Amino acid sequence: MADHLTTPAEQPPKPAPRVLTITAGTIVDCLEKGLRDFRAAPAFGLFFAPVDGATVAAFLLADLGIAAVGTLLAAIAAVSRARELLLPLLFLPLVIPVVVGGVGASVEPDPGRYLAFLGLYDGIFAILAWATFEYVVTE
Repeated sequence: MADHLTTPAEQPPKPAPRVLTITAGTIVDCLEKGLRDFRAAPAFGLFFAPVDGATVAAFLLADLGIAAVGTLLAAIAAVSRARELLLPLLFLPLVIPVVVGGVGASVEPDPGRYLAFLGLYDGIFAILAWATFEYVVTE
């Protein structure tokens, strides 16, 4: 049917690689959460503790962890029949360490170990999501 298309400008566009889908989804999710954190940081500093570099790092690492876990699990749930049940059941237990690390890093006087934990957790899930996404979305 598309045999008559001869020039590259007339060819239909090829779909983007699936790995770009998870990368773009994670980046957009991180940016969205980062904008929310930027708007909420003054209120956090007013009511809880002053916002310093460790708190900002905890915000950013927690955002990356939630985005990486959420994007991977959303892709898993999207190809499932029980997607409405599967996503919360998988997401909530996997995001608890991110919440604990983020809260610990924002209230501890020496947040180094919490930030290291968040960085390790984010790295593991980002690499896991990137490496397994092709297999996750194919049925």
